[in-house]
Order: sequence, then structure tokens, then C-alpha cells
Amino acid sequence: MIDELKNIEEPGLVLFTSGTTSEPKAVLHNFKSLQSKFNKPGKDLITLAFMYLDHIGGIDTVLYTIYNNSSLVLTFDRSVDQICKLIEELRIEVLPTTPSFLKLMIFSEAYKKYDLSSLKNITYGTEPMSLTLLSRLNEIFPDTRIIQKFGTTETGALNIKSESNDSNWIKMGDDNYKVRVNDGLLEIKSNTSMLGYLNYPSPFTSDGWLMTKDQVEVKNDYYRIKGRSTRMINVGGEKVNPVDVEEVIEQLDFVIDVNVFSESNNILGNIVIAELVIDDNINKSEAKKRVKEFCKDKLEAFQIPVKIKFNNEISVNSSFKKSLKNQG
Repeated sequence: MIDELKNIEEPGLVLFTSGTTSEPKAVLHNFKSLQSKFNKPGKDLITLAFMYLDHIGGIDTVLYTIYNNSSLVLTFDRSVDQICKLIEELRIEVLPTTPSFLKLMIFSEAYKKYDLSSLKNITYGTEPMSLTLLSRLNEIFPDTRIIQKFGTTETGALNIKSESNDSNWIKMGDDNYKVRVNDGLLEIKSNTSMLGYLNYPSPFTSDGWLMTKDQVEVKNDYYRIKGRSTRMINVGGEKVNPVDVEEVIEQLDFVIDVNVFSESNNILGNIVIAELVIDDNINKSEAKKRVKEFCKDKLEAFQIPVKIKFNNEISVNSSFKKSLKNQG
């Protein structure tokens, strides 16, 4: 693949996937193809470079800014307070970030300490967004567009359209890429897709579609991304998507954060575990009881967490994505 790029004398870009759900993969792009989507003029806005430049989201942010002759704000300190301080001081208009960072911002109440009124757009991606969090963001930032983004290291960011400001359903597909769903998993054919992995078998089908391993639901012309299939938990032959369980538990007003994962079990193979960050006004015993009761008529028996654990803080990795526990 590298020789192919050399032969046609075009630039290449090597990026590594985050390795959140498996070992990192080395992705090779034709950089000329990756840039092509930015030829269409966008908006001149002051944007924060939140994603690191070894991340496809960071590369996309830089390219969009350059192609639109805009301003880009760089920072080495991505703590919640520093980000909010920069937004206030430099009147940043676009915050591209993750749902986990936005949850940290709400949890810390940093948004109350600073003037964030300059924000025109908050864009999010890289992990599923719960409706509970999305609703809260719309309450806090009523004059700001909350925009979902979608893309992978293998494809770059793709043009999508949200159903509405408070919906996590998106419309996908345009002149540059097509989508299809095979056995509940999203497949993409894009002009900006990578050439392939340098250290891993090809993820392309025989007819050229990229198998993303992203689980999706389909509603008419809209799709809802439900996370990687590699997070699925097998409980006695039944499949449990952690996102489904997390979305139910997050509806409880005392739950600040929830991470659902698996634990090996001699009888069922795996059981469902939920780790919570809860409000100080409720004790752990009462929280466990209320979670179990709340889940009874909203989840199947095999989906309900067998064990409930607690954490004192929201756990994120270096990319400000949820730190996923062991998945069975």
C-alpha cells in the first residue's frame, strides 16, 4: 500500500486507532483524498483544538480551520476549568469534544464559573451520547447548537445531519459516501476511506465496504449509533449491549455517571456489572435498591446488572472517552 502511494506520488498519513476496545491498528490514508472534502467552503469560526493531532478528529479540525482561513486555539491543558477559561477569554465559538468531557463539565459545574456565551456550536462524537445528557446540555446551552459528528479513524469525519438538537438519530450518506447495515452493523463506502491497515487484516468486504463494527438502529432514513459490537456482553447466550443498560440507569436523577461491563461467571459465561458515580445525597445501599427496581420493567432480566459497584469520579482515558472496563 505504501509503494502504491509512492508510485502515484501522493502523500500518505498514518494514524493509530485509540485501542479502546482492542489493540491499536495502524491506519494508512491517502492524504490527498482525505483533504478533498474540505474544498467546499465552510464557516469562519474560532475553534478549539480539543482532540489531539494524533486523532482523526484533531486532523479534521485543523484541516477545516486551514481551508476556511479561520482561527484555531491550541492548549496542552485540557482540564475542564482550563477549557472553560479559554472559551471565556478568547471567545471561542466551536467546542469539538466528547460526551464524557461534557459530562465532566456538568458534574464539576465549571460551566457556571465562566462566560461561555460565545459558543455557537458544541460538536460531539467518538462515543455514544445519552438522551439524558443531551437534554441537560440543551437546557444549559439553549442558544448553542449541539451537533453530533460521526466518523472513524478509517474514514475521517463524515457529513451527517441530526434529526434535531435534542436527538441522537442522524441521517447519513451523500455524494462522498454511502452506508448500509448488515446484520445490525454499519458498513461504509467512502471516497475518504483508508487504503488499509498496516498491521491488521483488511476490514473491507469483497465489494469494497468498510465493516465498522458499529452497532446501529435504523428508523426510516435515520440511524442511531449504539457503540462497538466488541462491547457486547454474552449472558447465557443472550446478547446485552451496555449502552442499552447505561441509557436506562442514567435516567435516575441521582446517577451522575454509569459504566456497564461484564464479569466472568462459571454458569452464565458472563454477568452484567454496573459501576456508578452517584450524588452525595444518597447512600450506596439505597442507590443499589433503586437501580434494581427501576430496571425491572425497562430491561429484560438478563440485562439487569447482577452487581452494582461505585466510583468517586467519572473515569475517562487520555482521549476523554469513557474508560471501558473489561468486556467479556
